[in-house]
Amino acid sequence: METLKIEAKKREQVGKKSCKATRREDMVPCVMYGSGENVSFAVDYVSVSKGIYTDTFVVFELNIDGSKSKAIVKELQFSPTTDRIMHIDFQQLVPGKKVKTEVPLITKGFSKGQQAGGKLEVKQRKIKIKADADKIPTSITIDVTPLELGKSLRIRDIITDGYEILNPTSLPIVSITIPRALRSQQAAAAAGKK
Repeated sequence: METLKIEAKKREQVGKKSCKATRREDMVPCVMYGSGENVSFAVDYVSVSKGIYTDTFVVFELNIDGSKSKAIVKELQFSPTTDRIMHIDFQQLVPGKKVKTEVPLITKGFSKGQQAGGKLEVKQRKIKIKADADKIPTSITIDVTPLELGKSLRIRDIITDGYEILNPTSLPIVSITIPRALRSQQAAAAAGKK
């Protein structure tokens, strides 16, 4: 599990005016939910961006005015015009307590179907899981090497290790599609055999 340490300042004022003032200081307004009372705070935009714009799952170690907590991103709000992060909701991680989240799906290997001219199509970029706070995987990696033309891997094909997958088991995650040109060649070859 990748951890990113971030310094944060508690926010005494909440609401639209306070959030706008926080953003003008190049900070992001945040709220952390979890054990007990919700905590409103602000983090430096550049520091938090390193954990948001990444292809791995990141756990944030937040130091809010000296009080340390581990948390994950639960929800992000972006500006509709600039795509800049406007607000972050964090979920505090409590040891021994299960948490629901999404982790990235990574493919490895060069499939038999790709070698035959097919195209790898990734249908799911993230997988929903439920796991203990200390057993959340950084990512889920699947080997596509044995996949042949026209075949798919589904959620049920993922081997889990200490976590539960919440997506439907029949949901396809990767497929090897047959390009139109290859399909035409196959149809012509089949017609020639008759």
